[in-house]
Amino acid sequence: DVPAPFATSQDALAHARPGQTVWVAARRGPYAGPVELTQDGVALRSRHGRAALRVEGSAPVVTVLATGVRVQGFSLNGRGTGLLLEGARDARVEDNVIAGHRGIGVFAFGGGGHRIRGNRIAGNLHGVWLSQGASQNDVSHNEIADHAGLGLVLGGAHDNDVAGNAIAGNALGGVHLLGARRNRLAGNTFRDNDGAAVLVSDFSAGNVLAENAIDGNALGVWLHQSSAAEVRDNAITGSAGAGVQLESSERVTVCGNVLARNAQGIRLNDASFNALLGNRIRANAVGVLVLGASQDNALRGNNVLDNAQAGVVNESVHALAAADNFWGSVRGPEGAVQGAVEVAPWSGHRN
Repeated sequence: DVPAPFATSQDALAHARPGQTVWVAARRGPYAGPVELTQDGVALRSRHGRAALRVEGSAPVVTVLATGVRVQGFSLNGRGTGLLLEGARDARVEDNVIAGHRGIGVFAFGGGGHRIRGNRIAGNLHGVWLSQGASQNDVSHNEIADHAGLGLVLGGAHDNDVAGNAIAGNALGGVHLLGARRNRLAGNTFRDNDGAAVLVSDFSAGNVLAENAIDGNALGVWLHQSSAAEVRDNAITGSAGAGVQLESSERVTVCGNVLARNAQGIRLNDASFNALLGNRIRANAVGVLVLGASQDNALRGNNVLDNAQAGVVNESVHALAAADNFWGSVRGPEGAVQGAVEVAPWSGHRN
């Protein structure tokens, strides 16, 4: 235990064996870091409250270099990174407060299989960054808020599950998937992020965004140079820009979403071979805006209602296939479309 019989966490960890727990007494802190976990299967946990670990310099407060370790119940304070997972596997980072760092709150480099759950990660440069192939991580039920940069970045990280997080007030955006594949973002809430709530870019592919609540962000979901994604069953409302923006992206399915009170419900720019199916596109300035060289997109089975300026505006040189949509009347769109939009046959009732 710390502070007795061991004076510091690092002293205790040096004597710990796989399966053992180092307990740190919260009421006797704060404790000086940095701390490194190099032994597999060791746990570092706080007792009787939240123990504070502090670093005055730029070193990470906690560095994990081993497999199967746990860091739970701490307040991490420093100038650099809060917690670094360097090539580690199967770590559990739970119930910590990681705030006020000039670097990244939690940074995973390589490795994977981590469970980052139930933490408050706030007021850092960036919140959580999974990089260089970090894979099969569970990032769930965290508060990720008020960062000067991004809330969460998946940079070349694959097969991760991001679920049930509250992601709010991040200056450059909520989540950025950068060259990332087969990740799942589900059941998160995004609010008041100054950039896009979710940006998927740099040839990311095969990602799924489902059942998220996305409200009041500068932009909802933005896919740029991405493919084979699914954006489904989300509520995307109150964006200053588009609810869903597809730019230089293809083979994306946008289905079953509620898209309301955005500047545009859906915006396509140089985007082709995408399917926009079964969405409720209502009370936006423009329901669907098509720009650039967009072609071979299908708008089908949607409810396109009460959009202030137009239901669909197609400024592309290619016609937009828009059959089987409900436009609010059995008589069809009645002037709610502009440009080359093939609306027949339309639905006479809500889809």
